[in-house]
Amino acid sequence: MKVGIIVEGRSDAAVITNILKGQLNIDSSQIQYLVPELEYDDTTLHQMRQAQFSNWTIVKQHCENRQKIADFIELFDNQRFIVLHIDSAERFLKGFEVLEPPTLSDRAQVALLRTHIILKIKEWLQYHFVEHLVFAVAVQEIDAWVLTLYAQEETSLLPHPKERLWRILNKQLSAKEKNKIFALESDKFEQYKALTQDFRKIKRLKKAMEQNKSLALFCADLLPFQPVIA
Repeated sequence: MKVGIIVEGRSDAAVITNILKGQLNIDSSQIQYLVPELEYDDTTLHQMRQAQFSNWTIVKQHCENRQKIADFIELFDNQRFIVLHIDSAERFLKGFEVLEPPTLSDRAQVALLRTHIILKIKEWLQYHFVEHLVFAVAVQEIDAWVLTLYAQEETSLLPHPKERLWRILNKQLSAKEKNKIFALESDKFEQYKALTQDFRKIKRLKKAMEQNKSLALFCADLLPFQPVIA
């Protein structure tokens, strides 16, 4: 089994890597980071060409172009799939606009918003390769998924999850733990990999699913790709 990952950023790639380990027991050697390229640190990326970093507009471009998706899928066909990540926070921006649910006040409305965003992504793809894709739509941001490891509430409904996450970390972590995390500031992949290690434990991941509807739906969509144990 091979899994390709197309994400908005390096921190997102780290979070999804740990979730894949927890939900599917997929080893990092089975993962290929298609977008962004991860062999450069965040400081270097400021000076690199566009293909070597990412954001939601670049994710959209790769959906519309589809070349990286086609190259990856067609190599081994049913032995591989792609996780395609996008945050819902930018859904109001030009080029992304999606149909809004009446409110965003409960888990049902979170699920509805996620459905609308997936439909938009499928439009970008012109419905090609959708059977090989698993959509990691994070409402509002993937930091809301991370928050499930540090807070005791439905995190997909919280405003400004990134800011809230770092406020909580400053309060909860010991001085030693904070020094370790902040020392990784120049490499967001390693920083968020460290923050979300507990996603690699299936019991902890299941508990996190109870606290974030969009995370739970993503994990449920991964299950058909679970390796068959002989």
